[in-house]
Amino acid sequence: MDLQFSPEQEHFRQEVRAFVASHLPESIRWKVNNGLAIARDDYISWQKLLHAKGWAGVSWPTEFGGTGWDPVRQFIFDEEHAAAGGPRLLSFGLKMVGPVIMAFGSPEQQARYLPKILSADEWWCQGYSEPGAGSDLASLKTRALRDGDYYVVNGQKTWTTLGHYADWMFCLVRTDAQANKPQQGISFLLIDMKSPGITVRPILLLDGAHEVNEVFFDNVRVPTSNRIGEENRGWTYAKYLLGHERINIAGVGISKRELARLKRIASRETRQGKPLLQDPLFAAKLARLEAELMALEITNLRVLAAEAEKRSPGPEASILKIKGSEIQQALTELMMLAVGSAAIPFQRFLGNSAWRCLFEHAQNHDLRRIQRDPAQYHFANGPWTLSARSLTLNFHITTEQQMLVESVQRFLERDYGFDARRKQLADPGSPRWRWQTLAELGLLGLMVDEEQGGMGGSAFDAMLVAQALAPGLLLEPWHEVAIESVSLLQALKPSSGLTDPVARTKGEAISAALKAIIAGERMIVPAHDEAGMQGNMMAVKTHADPAGDGFVISGSKTLVSAGSIADQWLVTSTIGSVEGGAERQRYAVFLFGSEVPGVQLRPYPGMDSRWYADLSFRDCWVPSSCLLSAHAESDIELTQAMRLMAWCADAQGCMRALLKQTTEYLQTRQQFGQAIGRFQALQHRTVDMFMHSEQSYSMLIRAADACERLRRQRAAQHDREAAAASTSTQAKPLAHALAASRLLIGVAARSVSQEAVQLHGGMGVSDELQVGHFFRRLTAFELRLGDTDYHTHVMASMIQ
Repeated sequence: MDLQFSPEQEHFRQEVRAFVASHLPESIRWKVNNGLAIARDDYISWQKLLHAKGWAGVSWPTEFGGTGWDPVRQFIFDEEHAAAGGPRLLSFGLKMVGPVIMAFGSPEQQARYLPKILSADEWWCQGYSEPGAGSDLASLKTRALRDGDYYVVNGQKTWTTLGHYADWMFCLVRTDAQANKPQQGISFLLIDMKSPGITVRPILLLDGAHEVNEVFFDNVRVPTSNRIGEENRGWTYAKYLLGHERINIAGVGISKRELARLKRIASRETRQGKPLLQDPLFAAKLARLEAELMALEITNLRVLAAEAEKRSPGPEASILKIKGSEIQQALTELMMLAVGSAAIPFQRFLGNSAWRCLFEHAQNHDLRRIQRDPAQYHFANGPWTLSARSLTLNFHITTEQQMLVESVQRFLERDYGFDARRKQLADPGSPRWRWQTLAELGLLGLMVDEEQGGMGGSAFDAMLVAQALAPGLLLEPWHEVAIESVSLLQALKPSSGLTDPVARTKGEAISAALKAIIAGERMIVPAHDEAGMQGNMMAVKTHADPAGDGFVISGSKTLVSAGSIADQWLVTSTIGSVEGGAERQRYAVFLFGSEVPGVQLRPYPGMDSRWYADLSFRDCWVPSSCLLSAHAESDIELTQAMRLMAWCADAQGCMRALLKQTTEYLQTRQQFGQAIGRFQALQHRTVDMFMHSEQSYSMLIRAADACERLRRQRAAQHDREAAAASTSTQAKPLAHALAASRLLIGVAARSVSQEAVQLHGGMGVSDELQVGHFFRRLTAFELRLGDTDYHTHVMASMIQ
């Protein structure tokens, strides 16, 4: 996985930006940026300019006149086009019927219709919804009776967007009223809107705009040559169209543009004498919304990547429509809150957005029903496939990574059964239960450099392994040792070739510690957390004062995983140093164990069934040889970032496992003579769980990418001060990505775990099912490393 754009892609971005800036008419840009209605001629004139450039068919293959761009270039174009104030492209032709004609149309149909879609010489509308068949397309009643080489169409379509502009309609009609199933007997027709017998009646919206219509068919004759594919197979083609519609309908670029606009408005509007952007309540709402949009952006890229590789994107594509619309609605609502009573005068600031908010809210009721259906199929009717697909199809993981994940899965199946794990829960020594097996699998050396005998893994490797281990609910401190301790030790390791004997000695000690960790010979756990941190992981109060040939450490640490049985701890503290005649507080890292006098231990089990300990240091003297670094600020920050990312991955893996177990339970649990998974209300709740899980996975990828970028920059720096400066430069984007990830995954963890317990009923709160154990693990996650409110505040403080 790699989310960084290549130099060629960045060059393409500049090309798009320059073209749109120089060719987009200012009159259109002004309307878009001010939320005003876009006229028919505006849409057509802009698409013709794009067509002349060869950019009209953004997602089309070159053989049909499209750009042939890969998903990344499509994404870049959409983002830059939206940011520059470009209007929506004509989606009914380009993104809906066009792909259907390319996939199922005859060569004659392709030659007749596709060029005019690209050139905007013909405008298309959609004929799906009917008065009694809005979200339930299978119950449509518009009839098409065969009469020689024609179909005679009678019936009515409604909510036909921009149908009064359209030259053609792609329309679902019933051609076999006697079909065994409602989905059968439907055909897909292309209908000329100038045909005799067609009447278009406007439906005015609350803002007075004429956007949607009713369309009546009275004995309209349509040539059979205008049918796509086979007769009575229209349902198949309609589902294909809906898949393509969802792939392109998230509106991420547009939402990013509107988010930037909202921030500009909130920076100008005031509340109690301060910019609204500084109001804690408003900033928190904005931060939550921005996190959702950041996740949707990655989800959109994942689906686009699947489409480009000719793979079905699966139910993930449904998220784009639902979350995209919810985010756009939330942006509109916050825009109204930002301007307050100024939203009341029509089009004064927001165009018709104030009224459109209500319209979008009403539309979302049907929207949720339509878009949940594809995902429901996977939950209620088919074998569970999400887990495997999500690991192999969401962006690319390497063959080595796939093998690594599969070895973890085999380990859990073979050596980490749920019943065997339950027997270990009361044992304070459980953190060493399968420790040596983890070492034999190489998992303890995952992040250790190859020259030290490790795997030399990336942040993405850590993410994937943490996800894969999550279903086992490990009792061992794998995250703490293999991710946190290893990351910190490697960051502290002096550069090779140093002549300073003290530095060389410390380097040798760190190398020995890393090798011992890899072999499973030493369990070295971090002792970093303290009471009162509440998410601010740099709020260390434990202090070290020089004393002879060593230091006296005073303070306490809490929630030290396996602290009572670990061989050594990595203890972080503040430490005073004198620079230029002035004392400056720095952060230090010490490595020692319980052999040091003055340490008091208090072990206890946590709600997640893991064993922890509190460490108390009272005049605890340690020799100077235990000091690994007295200037470890940037090293600790990077380590804590990796730690947060890894625990987010664990939580996301737990959510996936919970979702799998819950859907399997709903398929087998019988009530009133049928599986409870067939009840629509429960299906909707499982789809909500699915959306939470997939959005959190997208945000997790973003967090792993931010960690990996900083790790690579640090690794490229040989000078320690330059490395610290590099960390400082990247601190804000990393903190932003991590806070957004922790925020969104925290919300998702709470929602998914609570839903799972409720859907399992009384069994969900028993100790005999894994569900309750996952609930405890996710509840503990919500309380560690800063809760959702804390990270909402962090994101809000960085809003500009």
